[in-house]
Amino acid sequence: MSRSLAHCYDDWVREQMDLAWAAGLFEGEGCILVENRAKYVGGKRVRLIIAMKDQDVLERFARIVGAEVKPWNVATRKPEHSMMYRVEIGKKADTYQILKMLRPFFGERRGEKADEAMEFLESVNYDGRINNRRGGHNG
Repeated sequence: MSRSLAHCYDDWVREQMDLAWAAGLFEGEGCILVENRAKYVGGKRVRLIIAMKDQDVLERFARIVGAEVKPWNVATRKPEHSMMYRVEIGKKADTYQILKMLRPFFGERRGEKADEAMEFLESVNYDGRINNRRGGHNG
């Protein structure tokens, strides 16, 4: 194997390991939230949320998926409670891309939830209209 090919392979393996790690963390600590409310396009909204005390762990997760870590519950935090940190992804394109990256590493139950969320996200145009079965959209 040539040196550059070996380098590319090493990068690919490292990336796959990072994605597997991120998927495992998200499967154990995260949430795929599909909210049903009339005010959302198509009556639903999809968000990915993961929160914990370990800022360094969330920073690694955020770096892998391209998100941002924010302090959470700052206003309601009691002095005796540890600071919490949160990653929340709600933009359609970002949510879909992250689910697509992590999906191969999810277990059966989380994978089904990811499939449901991605199917809904695929049905909504970027302008917020719902795709109909004929390939157009409802106005």
